[in-house]
Amino acid sequence: IRQMTRELATWFAQHADTMDTALATHLCKVGYDPATGTIARPEQLPAGPIHGCGGSECSPAETATETQAA
Repeated sequence: IRQMTRELATWFAQHADTMDTALATHLCKVGYDPATGTIARPEQLPAGPIHGCGGSECSPAETATETQAA
């Protein structure tokens, strides 16, 4: 458990940096203005709801929906 805790601390810092970068990139892509909360390019937003993390390692949307229904 102690080793896992140390590894988790290392992993989490990397994970948080990566997710922050991904979020910042997305906000720039859609033209988000933090002062007003408006989005300049709404056409850049996904057409439908997003399920999971959107990454290649997440479960497909169908699996996420089935899990939520269970």
